Amino acid sequence: MKKVLAISSVLLGVVFLAGCGQQPVSQTQPTTPAPVAQTPTQPVATQQSTDSTTVSKNLFTNPNGKYSFELPSAWKVAINKYNNSNSLFGTNADSGSGLGGVEIFDNQVSIDKFLESVDAQYSNKVKITIDGISGIRTHYKGFPASGEQAVLLKNGKIYNIYVNSEKAEDIKLLEQIFTTFKFTE
Repeated sequence: MKKVLAISSVLLGVVFLAGCGQQPVSQTQPTTPAPVAQTPTQPVATQQSTDSTTVSKNLFTNPNGKYSFELPSAWKVAINKYNNSNSLFGTNADSGSGLGGVEIFDNQVSIDKFLESVDAQYSNKVKITIDGISGIRTHYKGFPASGEQAVLLKNGKIYNIYVNSEKAEDIKLLEQIFTTFKFTE
């Protein structure tokens, strides 16, 4: 009986050691995950890249408001969720808020009457022409914000292009919008 037990133990040990031997290792390369399509987090109208050798800009078009402009690369733009003819722009702009924007007011007869209806104090009023339409550029102080704006009157509508900031860098970016602003109709 001792002999059977000893032989069984030796056989079991040999089987165990054979099983612990070096196993072949698979040499597979790690796989790179496929790119995932991302959905934009903010609704934007037509926004296309334009080639520029110095600064990357985007052409933004609001089809409901019937205007377009080149957006400075430092800013985002979105169509206003409360009025799809209006747009909001700025560093962290989304469809509900922005540093500035474009507002359209219907049934207007003059820029002066429009400015009188707004609770703000205006200074530095100068004439401006944007895409062939005459208007007024002005600095405003109001509550809760102050800044710069261009106000245009076209076909009974006021186009108010503004930034709620008095920082020179924000006003410079607004001026870039002034120079590229176009009416699409």
